[in-house]
Amino acid sequence: MRTSPGVSAPTAERTLGDLGEALAEQYLLEHGATVLARNYAVDGGEADVIVWHDGDLVAVEVKTRDETDAEAPEEAIRWWKLRRIVHALTSFAAEANLLEEHWRIDLMAIETSDHEVVRCEHIRDIYPP
Repeated sequence: MRTSPGVSAPTAERTLGDLGEALAEQYLLEHGATVLARNYAVDGGEADVIVWHDGDLVAVEVKTRDETDAEAPEEAIRWWKLRRIVHALTSFAAEANLLEEHWRIDLMAIETSDHEVVRCEHIRDIYPP
């Protein structure tokens, strides 16, 4: 497969990640969230999904893993990643004139086995850890 400079070819991890993000968004919508942004990125920050949920501005980090992976989805969140999410959410809030709103960071932990979802868990308020 030929790609443009700086664009990587699809990988199994990216495909699994795309599946996880789609499942997370569906779950959030079914539970009353309104999607405000997808794959929001600014210099020094990124958020998989930004939603309005239960009166809060929420950055949702989506972690999808195969059941055979050594690391569970919730174990894949590092301090530096949380800082990037906070920066992205702050930037989004400033652009959307939502700086005064209460905010939180949630995790959607998704696990698969043989291409089937075996776990889809919404974990609220993962920051500060």
